[in-house]
Amino acid sequence: MTMRTKFESLLPLPYEVNSETQRFAEYALQKCVEWYGAPNDLDVPYEFYSYTRTSCSRNSFTKNYIISLAPEDHFEVSKARNWLMIAHEMYHRCTMNRGWLRKYLWVDEALAWQTAFRICYSIPSLSGEHGIDDLWEMLIQQNPVVDFHKMMRLKRRPLIARKYPPGFNVWSFQIGEAMRMVIPWKKFCTIAFQKNLGDWLSLFQVHERDYLKILLKRKEANMGHLVSHDNLEDITDFCAALIVVHEYDLALTLCQELIKRNRVSADLYQNIARIFERKNMVKQSADYHLKAFEAGMIDETSRYILALALVESGQYKEAIPHLEFVLLNGSDTLQTMAAELYHEIQTRNHDQSV
Repeated sequence: MTMRTKFESLLPLPYEVNSETQRFAEYALQKCVEWYGAPNDLDVPYEFYSYTRTSCSRNSFTKNYIISLAPEDHFEVSKARNWLMIAHEMYHRCTMNRGWLRKYLWVDEALAWQTAFRICYSIPSLSGEHGIDDLWEMLIQQNPVVDFHKMMRLKRRPLIARKYPPGFNVWSFQIGEAMRMVIPWKKFCTIAFQKNLGDWLSLFQVHERDYLKILLKRKEANMGHLVSHDNLEDITDFCAALIVVHEYDLALTLCQELIKRNRVSADLYQNIARIFERKNMVKQSADYHLKAFEAGMIDETSRYILALALVESGQYKEAIPHLEFVLLNGSDTLQTMAAELYHEIQTRNHDQSV
């Protein structure tokens, strides 16, 4: 076997994708064209390479697009991660050299992350254990420390000089996720090709524009105005978006103002449970998961989450009926997790009785 020199090891190598992945790449590009329109060079081929980092670029000689995949993003490591990153780069292949606002790095990457997850969530085989849900959860749980306004000013640079600030990737995913939660998907996509943020914000209804401005730190929250909106579901979605970007105190205050006005729902209680969960207040989190259940949140996933919260707060006996429900009615993945939690309860009960 011929050894590669240190210089050669830094060069990209052709990466052969299997037929299933090739079909997925074609599907991902098709969805990007559906949402962002066809670029003028749609007929230009793309090629896959293995490289030190994942990116989309152009071959300076053939002008073909190059989709480079870092070793940790290879299919052999994780199908879900491999396809997520291919979908992410297909967004860049579709929109490269187009548009106005996407010159800002946060806009471009927020769109790329949301596009990639939306595409992958449409593929049933990517769900389940070690699938796309785990990748989403990994990104949503992190709390990057960044200079918000500095991140907003960053512009895209040539690939050779590109190095994202620490925490940027996670932050751009989270701000995109929060924005996507409060506006329709197709309107979210239009940010790529607006001349400036003000023009884009003007496209929305008043309450949607308020939500976006607060998330983007362009406006202070007015609680009286926020809770007066007619649609409770929209307000609870905004609460959930605030949780995504770690604005826990603001989200909790908004939920409490709604409760004072007797505007409650299962989703509202679940939002409060998530806030307490993020604050490591396990007893309060379990209490509000239970309120959400009593208010009608009775699906298998919610019952499992409730059981988990009860176990974490030491309420083992109360968790058992919910686990038994999941074991009878849940998906294979949920049943497996419920069985593991049920076994954990039995082990703890046994240890306490010895």
